[in-house]
Amino acid sequence: MLYDQATPKKATNHNINSGLPERARSISIDLSARQEKALEAKLAESEAEKWQRENSNAIKAYNDAIDEPGCFAEEYRAF
Repeated sequence: MLYDQATPKKATNHNINSGLPERARSISIDLSARQEKALEAKLAESEAEKWQRENSNAIKAYNDAIDEPGCFAEEYRAF
């Protein structure tokens, strides 16, 4: 979980082009839901990048370790 979805909603104020919300409402787009989904996607991307950075040494060490001899039981894999 990136955040506690049970946390109560809170009104916020954002500055965006005034034409966008008007057009979105005209075609029944739920602005709050879209904003939450966009923020959730960006947070997930950011967390994945952070994990990659924090674990880059371990990933490199693993890749180096299997580079020459290969993975455990590699001769038996079917893919």
